[in-house]
This record gives sequence, C-alpha cells and structure tokens, in this order.
Amino acid sequence: MATLEQEQNEKNALLSHLAALDEIKPQDIIRTDELGRELSFEIGLPIFERVLKLFHALYTSNLDNVPYNTLNALKNQAKDALDEFNKVKTFSPRQQSQNPIGIRDNLVNSLRDRYDTYFQIISPVIAYSIRKGTDFEALEKKAQETVNSIESLKNEYLSKQGQITSEMESVLQKVRQAAAEVGVAQHATHFKDEAIDHNEKSEKWLYATVAIATLTIVWGFLAIFVIKVPDNASSAQVLQFTIGKLIVLSALYYSLVWSAKNYYAHRHNYVINKHRQNCLNTFETFVKAAGNDAETKNAVLLQATQSIFSSQSSGYVHKDSESESPNKFIEIMRSVKVPGQKT
Repeated sequence: MATLEQEQNEKNALLSHLAALDEIKPQDIIRTDELGRELSFEIGLPIFERVLKLFHALYTSNLDNVPYNTLNALKNQAKDALDEFNKVKTFSPRQQSQNPIGIRDNLVNSLRDRYDTYFQIISPVIAYSIRKGTDFEALEKKAQETVNSIESLKNEYLSKQGQITSEMESVLQKVRQAAAEVGVAQHATHFKDEAIDHNEKSEKWLYATVAIATLTIVWGFLAIFVIKVPDNASSAQVLQFTIGKLIVLSALYYSLVWSAKNYYAHRHNYVINKHRQNCLNTFETFVKAAGNDAETKNAVLLQATQSIFSSQSSGYVHKDSESESPNKFIEIMRSVKVPGQKT
C-alpha cells in the first residue's frame, strides 16, 4: 500500500500534466496559417475540444482522498493525452513526405478513439468529486426552507387577497350606496340648467321692457308737447294726425305689455326650476335624517315628487294654475308595484 507521501507525489504529477493540458487552446493547434487549409487540423477541432473539456473538468475537481492507484491511472491518461496533443502540435509535413494527410488523420482518430478510455477512468473521479463537494443534506434543508417560505408566502398572499377582496366588496357596496343616494340629487342639474337659462332670458326681457317703456314715455311726451297739430289744420287733418299718434302709441304699448309678459314668464320658470333644484339637493339630507323610518322616507319622497310635478306659485304670474292635489301623487305612488312586493 502506498504511503500518503507517495499519493501526494502522484497527485502533484497528475496536476502538472493537467495544468499543461489546460493551457492548450483548441484553436491554437489547428494551425491553418502554418499548414494550409488542406493539411490543417480543423477536422479535429470538435474532438480536441471534447477531450480538453474532460481533462479540464478533472483539473478543477477535488482530488483529495483519491487513492494512489487511481491517481496513477489518471496520471497515465493525462500523460497519454498530453503526448497526443504534442504530436499534433509538432506535426510537420516535411517529416512525413510520403502521406502527411493520412498521418494527420491518424493523429485525430487516435484522440477520438482514446476518448472512451479517458472517460471511463476520469468520469467516476469527477462524479465522486461533485458528490463529495455537495452537501445534499444542506441542499435538502435549504429546499425545505424554500418550500416552507413559498407556502408561507402563499398563505400570506391568500390572506391579503381575501382582505383585499373584502375591502373591494366594502368599497363597491359604498359606491353602490353613494350612487343610490345621489341618484335623485343628480337630476337637480337639469333644473339648475333650466333655471340659469330662464334667469338669463328674463334679464334680457327686463332690459327690453325698460327700453320699450322709456321709448313709450318719450313718445307720449313728444306727441303731447312737441308734435302739435298746426293751428290752421282742418278737422280731417286733425283726425288723421291724432290717429297716427295713437297707432304709434298703441304699437309701443303692445310691445311693452308683450315684453313684460315674457319677462314675467321667464322669471316664473326660473323661480320654479330653482325651487325644484333646491328640493332635490336637500332630498338626501332629509332621507338620511329619517334613518330606518320607511314612512318618513316615503313622505319625503312624495313631497319631493309633488314639488317637481305639481304646479307651483311663483308670484310672477297672476293667474297661476291651481296646484295638483297631493292626494293624486300619493295615489300614483301607491299604485306603483315594486317587484317582489306582495299586494
């Protein structure tokens, strides 16, 4: 049995051969520039790369605890491969004048055929090195920790998802509730737009009424004190002159009355629509104040309906139509059947 010192010497010799093999670059030994394309070792490039990768894997492996006989076998294989690569590196067509192509092919085929032997001897050592350098218990423990972490994250995610779903449902419920609450109040904008439109038109008719009234007063003053009948005018001329003044005065008076009526009409519509707007804007306040009292809510709804659909007195129209009786609205609301409600 070999001593530890002999094993160390054998391992050093093996590492020396492996280091020399590791320095060989497959592209450098093709030698296309030197030998030409026909005699270069380009056909052996895949074989060179495979062999050198195998020995590189051995060179980077942990060779501790490898026995003497195995180290010796590995050393012999590394030396054999190194010799073969040296033959490739020193190949010269001048020395092989008879058949240089055949000799080149033999060198390539030799490495190709030796690869099986190299692999059978080297691969178990590489596998042992990998197994030795791998702490499977630590990997298993780490894998278990990863699984536990993933499981924890999954549970946390499911918990957060449930919380988010609950919050979303709560928000959705609030949005629905808010939408239901503003469902009535949002229609106040229609009456607001109408009120603004009638207010603007009433102001224009007010200006027109003032202007026509001023023009009527001016014309009356002129007709009485400025535009006088000539002293020598006949009775027919006086009659004609007077009728002309009356026609102009009647036209001005008619325009004044017509303009004033338009002003009162637009002002009346402005007041009515403003009243309906205020009614709808305050509707939700009274509904919320009623709480769960259904009767009070129904009463508020009926009053709001009445204020919208019934005729209202504004004070601008002297002959306002009589308001519809609230009983009619109550009967209409009662006659409406809610789906699912028993009669």
